[in-house]
Amino acid sequence: MNSTKGFIVDSPNALIIGKSGNSQIVTATQGSITFGGDSIDINGGWSLYSLASIDTSKTIEIALTDAELKMSSLALQNGVTVQSKAKERFIFGQDYEVIANKITLPYEVVAGSVLIEGFEETGAILEAGKFTVTVGTGTTDIEFFAGELADGSVISPIFRVEIADTETVEVLNNSFAGTAKFILEYPVYGDKDDETTLLGYVQFVVFKAKISANFAVDGSYKSASTFELTATGQDARRPDKKVFEVNFFRV
Repeated sequence: MNSTKGFIVDSPNALIIGKSGNSQIVTATQGSITFGGDSIDINGGWSLYSLASIDTSKTIEIALTDAELKMSSLALQNGVTVQSKAKERFIFGQDYEVIANKITLPYEVVAGSVLIEGFEETGAILEAGKFTVTVGTGTTDIEFFAGELADGSVISPIFRVEIADTETVEVLNNSFAGTAKFILEYPVYGDKDDETTLLGYVQFVVFKAKISANFAVDGSYKSASTFELTATGQDARRPDKKVFEVNFFRV
């Protein structure tokens, strides 16, 4: 059988299978798998060169960069699950115009959550420096002391609203990422400059890898954020002693 030759000129797709059988697909914008190891040199006699090298350890490092936010990936990195719960969302940075001593928010706010710089909420009779909050169906009115704010004044309140069925990843002080099976699949081309010459796919299968808890989100204006996921290969302690394998599947 002829040995396959080709070019990898694309990022991998990655399949991560947890110990409980749950799976996660990462469509990476960048991905790498690095195999390494350490050894000890044995020296003796008058020679300036080592007489032998003894392998002491081997390493597998997996690094994936994803430009798509996946709550399931965040849960995987922290050893928890994605839940659906009612959560309170902080809303801030939105401007509202004062008309007739009042602004109207298009939300039903959580009682007691409204903060306005320079003002204080009151449930009593209005006076200077105070405001009242009236929660209606789908809206909330905030009223100020008569004549304190001119029509057209802009107010930027901070407040909370409750959102039902919120996807949430709750990380506890004893949460930690576990291990998983990693399959990285790269397309292989016959010509590095021609993606129509697809020969097949090469899959790197790491039977057990410890997922790192490191997590970073980098964000910049009008550019997609990226999310990092890294893992370190471990001995799966399989009866066949396999740690990883590389398979090429022709198309």
